[in-house]
Amino acid sequence: MGTDGLSHVEEAVRGVCGCAARREPVPSGNVPVRRNLKELSDSHFDLVVVGCGIYGAFIAWDAALRGLSVAVLEKGDFGHATSSNTLRVIHGGFRYLQHADIARVRRSIRERAVFMHIAPHLVHPLPFLIPTYGHRTRGREVLAAALLLNDLAGVACRNGRDPERTLPRGRIISKEECRRIAPGLDENGLTGGAILYDAQMSDSERLLLGVVRSASSSGAEFANYVQATGLLRKGDTVRGVKAHDVLTGTPLEIQARLVINACGPWTTTMLGATCGHGPQRSLTFSKAFNLLINRQLIPGHAIGVYGKRRFADSDAILSKGARLFFITPWRDRSLIGTAHLPCAANPESSGVSDAELIGFIDEINGAFPPARVGLQDVSAVFSGLLPAAPSGNPDGDVQLVKRHRIVDHETEHGVRGVVSVVGVKFTEARYVAEKVVDLAARRIDKEVGPSMTSKAHVHGGRIERLGDFVGQEAGCHQDRGLSRAPLEDIIRRYGSEYRRVLRYLDDRPALPRRCDGGENSAAGPPPLLQAEILHAIREEMALKLTDVVLRRTSLRWTAPLGIVDLKACALLMARELHWTHQRINREISDTAAALTGPAALTTQPV
Repeated sequence: MGTDGLSHVEEAVRGVCGCAARREPVPSGNVPVRRNLKELSDSHFDLVVVGCGIYGAFIAWDAALRGLSVAVLEKGDFGHATSSNTLRVIHGGFRYLQHADIARVRRSIRERAVFMHIAPHLVHPLPFLIPTYGHRTRGREVLAAALLLNDLAGVACRNGRDPERTLPRGRIISKEECRRIAPGLDENGLTGGAILYDAQMSDSERLLLGVVRSASSSGAEFANYVQATGLLRKGDTVRGVKAHDVLTGTPLEIQARLVINACGPWTTTMLGATCGHGPQRSLTFSKAFNLLINRQLIPGHAIGVYGKRRFADSDAILSKGARLFFITPWRDRSLIGTAHLPCAANPESSGVSDAELIGFIDEINGAFPPARVGLQDVSAVFSGLLPAAPSGNPDGDVQLVKRHRIVDHETEHGVRGVVSVVGVKFTEARYVAEKVVDLAARRIDKEVGPSMTSKAHVHGGRIERLGDFVGQEAGCHQDRGLSRAPLEDIIRRYGSEYRRVLRYLDDRPALPRRCDGGENSAAGPPPLLQAEILHAIREEMALKLTDVVLRRTSLRWTAPLGIVDLKACALLMARELHWTHQRINREISDTAAALTGPAALTTQPV
């Protein structure tokens, strides 16, 4: 045994997963995600995707559904980086009306409808209130015209079968109704408000994992904690990827006909370090972050509030003159964002400083004084890097890049076998993945059919009417003695596949209620949480305690977590993965650092 038991981690995972031959596509989406490094090394794939945020995950799913063999490498855990930086909103593109970009508005509305179709358990309607002021760009007249254009652009995407997936038309409301919804709005020049509807993700981490599981069930091979370190080259042709297992240090090579670079902020770093070619124009990034505060400011509606500093969008035909921040209800808390700041070139040093955090809190309090947000209110900071337009002023306003980029390095640099993708919006990930796979199929000269990801369902998404489904299913397990509220939470997060979690209720190891008998000893996790943890390890490649606490479960949102709680979860994982005491303590320490507060959370690389 090694000093930290890492060899046993790999042995345990291989023992659970086996080393079977590559799976054929399975429509049901019930195949566990298996970390099989031997399979990765021994096979020759059509595509190897480097990076498994939401873009990499959708590329893998799209390609696998079309019959391509796919391997996916992620140097951390799935979705641990930029994809975790989100207001949990699937945008319909209303903001693009100020750029007169009607085509993108229509595409965004379509993609929003797709998300609500493929993941109905995780994507739901949410009304947004934008207050109106005066009679110019922030006035009722302009907003009314924008709502009309928005409704016309989205008329073909309405879903009338399920009220939970149907977005009502936008409308203008009176000053009185605006005050009732959001007491404390700036009254100076207030004339009313505009109500429009977008969609909110109740759990963006589970949505990404749903895409990963769907891709895995369709034949894609995944490995988290495997970092690409170079490209396999023969002359000017790339033949695959050099990598190493982050957990053990073991090197490996993955052969593929085409490498898809979906590394987000690390796009240039990967290509520049390995073959001397990055995207033709150097990439500049914005440090973007959102706050989660521990109370709900406005229930039932997201509201837009204007910052007090002047800001001009250089691409906008109609400029609002200030940034519009949104305060959105999420669970029993509020998400606030988004702040955009200039960022250093190194993505590993892009954490949000305390000064930057305090500066954004001051800006929000100035825009909406009733918020009265303090540092003590901040439960989490979701930070990431987004593409920005180059600026000669490092302290100036950030102008975000409006469009994704797909770079064919054979065309632009004469290097065959590599395609890079730089995304800008979570909402567009599926659409961009479709375009990437179209290009990939042409480059490897393989005939494939059209994309199917707009009509398929992600893992857990085979639900017609969510409310009816939750009500019916929650009443089916009274004999297990499960409380209804946590059971409904499981059903809503895992959707039609929630029974795969419940089956681990009958497969739990015997855990003492008090593990060492002392005052600070760890009680075993509640039965339903134990089942989730086992499911995360055996079916969703959870290899670290942070994987379970931050991404696989809702544990961090349901109650304050202390060392005792983390220890209880770590002990259960240790039994599955054969961790040593040293490894257990390190996992607890790492997870506690990620949960201690804003200062700790913002130091994570994105």
